[in-house]
Amino acid sequence: MYRTTARTFQPLPNLSSHPADLAQTTTTQGKSVPYIVLVETGTINRGIYETAVLHDPTTETAPTPFKPPAAWNHRLVYTLVGGWYIQGASIGNGGILEDLMLRQGYGLAASTCHTVKAIAGEEGPISETVSPHCSGRQKNDGRGGRRRWKTS
Repeated sequence: MYRTTARTFQPLPNLSSHPADLAQTTTTQGKSVPYIVLVETGTINRGIYETAVLHDPTTETAPTPFKPPAAWNHRLVYTLVGGWYIQGASIGNGGILEDLMLRQGYGLAASTCHTVKAIAGEEGPISETVSPHCSGRQKNDGRGGRRRWKTS
């Protein structure tokens, strides 16, 4: 996926060249990068997950735990919006195509179950995880349901 200069997300037509309408963004680390988003969908322990992170396939190899995407700030926003996955529906149902967070270099994740450890195994070390929503089983803690975990 990539963000266009018209402010929409579109499928990336070619993994070896940039489209003419590709937007640029500047991350919280001051890196100016092409606004290309790697979206992954998979299953872990009966849960379906989706992740999104800035990644330029024209200049970078596929991310690994030992070589995470260059534009990622090692912070993860976990969107706890239960019941979001619909087979065959468009990418991003779980709230992972969130412009405000992605353009700053945050990784985003959604899951029908909690899979933060799996994300760390795929993308690399996570320095901080924030969740701005509650899942159906969590009670509001008086802070709008926000959960914050330091992982380092």
